[in-house]
Amino acid sequence: MSMQPLDPQEPASEAKAQGTGAARRRLLRLAFIGMAWLAGASAMGFVLVALLSHLQVQPETLATLQVWATGIRHYGALVQCMVVAGIGIWWQAIVAWGARRGIVLPQEHMQVIALRWKVMAFWFAYLLLIPIGPATLLRWMQA
Repeated sequence: MSMQPLDPQEPASEAKAQGTGAARRRLLRLAFIGMAWLAGASAMGFVLVALLSHLQVQPETLATLQVWATGIRHYGALVQCMVVAGIGIWWQAIVAWGARRGIVLPQEHMQVIALRWKVMAFWFAYLLLIPIGPATLLRWMQA
C-alpha cells in the first residue's frame, strides 16, 4: 500500500481496490492461521494415536479414557454456548471493534449491525449440529 496521498481526480475504483487488497490480506492471514491450528491439532492427534499404539495400551484403559473424554465434552459445549451468547450480547461492540480495525467499512456499519439475528441463527445451528450433536438431541427428545 503506497503512502502517497489520494488525488481528488483519481478514480474511486483505485482507492477501493487498495482497501479491498488489505481486506483480502487479512482474510488470507486468518485462513492461514485457521489452517495452522487445524494442522497442529491433526498432528497432535496422530502423535497421540502413535503413542497409544506404541505403548500398547490395554482396552480397559482406552475405555476409561473414552468415558472421561465423554464426561468433559459437555463442558466444552457449555463453553461454546457461553461464547455464542457473548457474541450475541456484545454484537454492537464487536462490530465497533471491526470498524475501528477497518474490517467493517462505514457504509456497511448499519447493515452489519442488522445481521445480528442471522449471525445468531448460524451460531445456533452450529451449536446444535457440532458440539451438542444429533445423538444428544435425540437422547433429550426421548427422555
